[in-house]
Amino acid sequence: MANPLALIRADASPSIGMGHRVRCQILADLLLSQGWQVQFVCHISCQEMSAEGDRIIANESEFLTLALEANLVILDHYQYDSKMIEALYNTQPRLFLIDDMNDRGALYCRWLLNPISLDYSANLANLINDYQETPNLFLGLDYALLRPQFRQNDNASLDKLLITLGGTDPLALTLPILKSLNSIGFRSVDMLVMLGQNAKHADQVIRYCQQQNIEYHQGVKDVASLMRRAKMALSAGGSTLFELAAIGVPSSFFQVADNQTELLKEHEQQGWCRVNAINLCSDNQRQLVILQTCQQLLIDWYDLDYLQKAGLILSHMSVGAKAKQIGDHLSASFKPV
Repeated sequence: MANPLALIRADASPSIGMGHRVRCQILADLLLSQGWQVQFVCHISCQEMSAEGDRIIANESEFLTLALEANLVILDHYQYDSKMIEALYNTQPRLFLIDDMNDRGALYCRWLLNPISLDYSANLANLINDYQETPNLFLGLDYALLRPQFRQNDNASLDKLLITLGGTDPLALTLPILKSLNSIGFRSVDMLVMLGQNAKHADQVIRYCQQQNIEYHQGVKDVASLMRRAKMALSAGGSTLFELAAIGVPSSFFQVADNQTELLKEHEQQGWCRVNAINLCSDNQRQLVILQTCQQLLIDWYDLDYLQKAGLILSHMSVGAKAKQIGDHLSASFKPV
């Protein structure tokens, strides 16, 4: 009997970012380690940032056809609304849905993952009542998908401000952040810039770093090693939050996408990070928010009480502790048809 096949529908692009692809790759690696075949499916509009071996589709009806032949479908895509998800579920009920916001109305799936502990009872009522399906829920920080490099915490010198705006930096925030930090007297020697391989305006950022003697790295594979050098971080929201939490880095986050609202709200309330929404700002407002964020960060940098409190909160977090159980559960649940 052939190994079971999992299809993963997730895209990456300069506007979408890399987060969906990265976390799905972690799930793919869990399945591959247990003998599954895994196939990513990407839309042709996102082909530029697809990987070798991805299946490229021109429309979602093609994906429905592919889903019929799979043993499992994993969906991490915000263009899928409630009706599209239901159509996919009717095509392939062995559907694993990754969600962040619980804001799409009724949901239809056999498995649901969200590393935020939200109440899905209302939006799963149709599934339970109409389809007699009670989904398996993987909710909360324990189920955050982390790469193996983040599961070991051996902090190094802890003397840097890590500045990282994700794989693509779609709002081109890195350069104005560096200029704002410089304008308020934050020392260049204390900055550490991590650029994604596809970061917007990366050439300008690199040129500025060279001029100001700021350490920078682009396209880093071992991200955790850089994070372990950080006393604090200034970052985009999203999956990087879980990585910084796992390493134990007090942080200030910019919300750069609508689907980060619940995640950032939950962690800001815990007290280890600060959050500034920048995704809906005009250009002028954005510059002001960046400056104010940098000013507060400079205060926090020298506030030992704040850093100790944030560090204590982080030390009690259990980030991704149960993520491996997802792969175990999927493999145990699979029964050939």
